[in-house]
Amino acid sequence: MSTPLKFTKKAPPSHITYLNRKFRIQQSIFLYRRILRLTSQMTHYDENGVAWRDILRFSARKEFEASKEERDEEVLARALFTAQMAIDDFEEKFLRRQNDLEERQKEAEEVVLGKSQRMSRERAERILKGEDVEERVKMMHSNERKTKEIEERKEAGRDGRRRHQSSGVLFDAQGNEL
Repeated sequence: MSTPLKFTKKAPPSHITYLNRKFRIQQSIFLYRRILRLTSQMTHYDENGVAWRDILRFSARKEFEASKEERDEEVLARALFTAQMAIDDFEEKFLRRQNDLEERQKEAEEVVLGKSQRMSRERAERILKGEDVEERVKMMHSNERKTKEIEERKEAGRDGRRRHQSSGVLFDAQGNEL
């Protein structure tokens, strides 16, 4: 009769543990630097007047220091994965919001400068916020109409004459042959 085999879990060799640990630290540093780059674009403040950039950087630094002290590889791997997902999600939302704000700012500047000097700043801000939707639609139609008029004027020429494309015959503004 043979004796049953006993399986014991061996600890990984020290060089593998060292490489895993080194890799995790590199990932932590990469995430920390990514947070620093991302927060450098932030200009928002909380209720107390503290910049969100500083709050997030302080929190990231604290997490980074805690990850250096963590000895359990599984806990560290989960924390890094969760942090990576959270940063990806935050970055996507932040960049989308920044683009929306830039587009609104651009539209407001076009409204104030392009529409007319008569428009009040308050009205431009209402349009910017999307509160005055009817005015926004009117402006879009007005811009389309102006574009058509400009194209027609270019086609007619300065003196109201235009040339038939295929025959080369001149016509006046009413369409009479010259």
